[in-house]
Amino acid sequence: MKGTFLKKLFCLSCCVALGLSAVPVGAAENPDTRSSVIDPAQTGTVVIDYQDTLDGNDPVTDAEFTFYKIADLNMQITAEDASDLSKASASKDTDAVSGSKTDADPTLNASESLESEAVSSSSVTDDSSEDQAEKPSADEPDTVTSVGNQYVSIIPDLTIDQNTDAKEIAAKVQAYYKDHPEIGPSYTGKTGEDGKLAISGMALGVYLGMETSPASEHYASTPFLFQLPYSDGEEIDRTFWNYELKVEPKALPAGDIVISKQVTGTAGDTNQKFNFVVEFKTTDASLAVPYEISNGTKGTIKTGDKIQLKSGEVATITMIPCGSDYKVTEVEANKNGYKTTAEGTSGRIVRKTPAKVKFVNSKDKPPKHTDDKSGGTPTGDTLPILYMILAAASVCIIGIVLFVTRRRKKK
Repeated sequence: MKGTFLKKLFCLSCCVALGLSAVPVGAAENPDTRSSVIDPAQTGTVVIDYQDTLDGNDPVTDAEFTFYKIADLNMQITAEDASDLSKASASKDTDAVSGSKTDADPTLNASESLESEAVSSSSVTDDSSEDQAEKPSADEPDTVTSVGNQYVSIIPDLTIDQNTDAKEIAAKVQAYYKDHPEIGPSYTGKTGEDGKLAISGMALGVYLGMETSPASEHYASTPFLFQLPYSDGEEIDRTFWNYELKVEPKALPAGDIVISKQVTGTAGDTNQKFNFVVEFKTTDASLAVPYEISNGTKGTIKTGDKIQLKSGEVATITMIPCGSDYKVTEVEANKNGYKTTAEGTSGRIVRKTPAKVKFVNSKDKPPKHTDDKSGGTPTGDTLPILYMILAAASVCIIGIVLFVTRRRKKK
């Protein structure tokens, strides 16, 4: 079995390894999209099919994707072959997927530069030189059936090989495109109501795909690398190429926690602020998510941080990755004479169903008692009256004693 570097790197496994799946679009229905020879005059199509598998396969709408070309393919082909392929390509009438656009369409959903700067310093060579040009069969014209053994980076100092992580190069690619808009074609579009985005008329090459603006209540999916055209396998010493690629990103939905606070009772202080520790377990302990309190306070919070609420206030914490376990704890629970009851203090974040956490602190004054006619010991408000009676009785007794003493002395 023969294989070039590009076949190893950008075959379907490159997408699957990044949590995506890629399949040819309409390859079975339209055999013209498959060929043993790469057509340099052909363009490619990428279709994003974005579905929320955690929420009943609902489509993820209004997610913006951008595809940055990062390398050219070093195709080796004779002028005669190129002419024949151009004629064949011109005769094709590939149906555009809903929402896609071609070069012939003046409303092409792409932003292509006027010129492309090819930089050869980062090109990579495969070990096998046999794949540079496969031998044609006796009954076929002399054609080149492989892409050759090189590709050429169009971004200086950007190395791409079988160990390249799309996430690691994403920031560098975006920054370079921002500073050098003339570098090469980039294509941008948003998913529709069906969760799909199709962009046609893409120049052949190696691309970085990124979700540059995530849909509401979602995090951006993982960046990925792909090549147009790509190979879907080998037959003897023939490689068949597809110019239409379907990518299914994994949705990363987010959910909410809603915390409410109430203070009740005759001695409850409704102006006191209570502290709450919020924990949510994610793969990134440094993740800071937004929150807003009903009093207008806004900010961000990381797992283990505290927020303050007083009676009647509600805090809504958003953008917590679905599947995360959460726990909310009140620091002052059952302290300072309060009795605390709580609901929903722990659980798991799910989509479209906010986790509702409720805390109630109750505190009452000591009860007031009336006179006990049954002979019980008087307490509370009856004590001052008792003291006055005892004082008056003491004065009377002292007066009587003095009166009796004086009369005896006179006798």
